[in-house]
Amino acid sequence: MKTEATFLKNEFIDAFLSEQLDAEQPLISKKESRNAYSVERNYVNSKAYHDKFESLPVNKDVQQSLYIQAGRLLEFVDGQEQERLIAVNARTGEFIVDNFNREGSIRGTGFNEVEAEKLLKCKDSIVLLHNHSLNGRPSAQDLITYLNEDIVRISLIICHDGTVYGIYEVKPEFKIYYEKILDFERQRTSDIDEAKRMAATMMYQLNEKLGDRHKLFMIKKL
Repeated sequence: MKTEATFLKNEFIDAFLSEQLDAEQPLISKKESRNAYSVERNYVNSKAYHDKFESLPVNKDVQQSLYIQAGRLLEFVDGQEQERLIAVNARTGEFIVDNFNREGSIRGTGFNEVEAEKLLKCKDSIVLLHNHSLNGRPSAQDLITYLNEDIVRISLIICHDGTVYGIYEVKPEFKIYYEKILDFERQRTSDIDEAKRMAATMMYQLNEKLGDRHKLFMIKKL
C-alpha cells in the first residue's frame, strides 16, 4: 500500500514534469504566412523527428546537439530558398561555426576564410549540417564536398519537410565517374544545371546497381 508521503512525492514529480513539458519551446516557431519553402512545423516539432537523430553513429550528447542545431537551422531558413551551413564537433557536440551572419545563396553554401579558420582550430572530426529548401536528396556537390574535406565525419542534409539525409562515405572514384558523365551531359545540353542534375541522377542509378562492397557512396535517409 502506498503511503501518503509516497503519493505526495509521485504527485509532485508528475506536476513538475508536466510543467516542464508545457514550458518546453517547440523546435520551430509558428509563422504568420507559408510558402513553398516553409518548414513542416508540426512534424519537425514532433518526437518522431527528434528520434531520427538517435540513429546517428555518434554519442548521445552529439545526437542531441545535432537535433538542436538542425532546429536552429530550420528556424533560420523557414520560408527561404537559400541554403545555410553549420559545423559541429563530432566528438563533443560543441557548436563550431555557421554562416548565418552574411548573405546566403540558392546555388549552394559554404564557409568563407574567417569561418573556415574556426574549423582548422578543431582537433576533432566535425559534422556538417545544411538545408535543402525543396527537400531534394544530396547533390553531387554535397558528395564531393564530403570527399574533399577529411575533417568531415558526417554531412547531414536537413530538408524543410522534415526529411534528413546523412552522408557517411564517398569514395574517390565517385568524383572521377561523375566528372566524366557530366562532360558527356554537357555535350547534350547547354543548361549546366540540367547537365549536373542528369549526371547526379546517373550516379545514383549506378550506385544502386553496385554491391555493398563496391558502392561509390553511402547515404542514409534517417
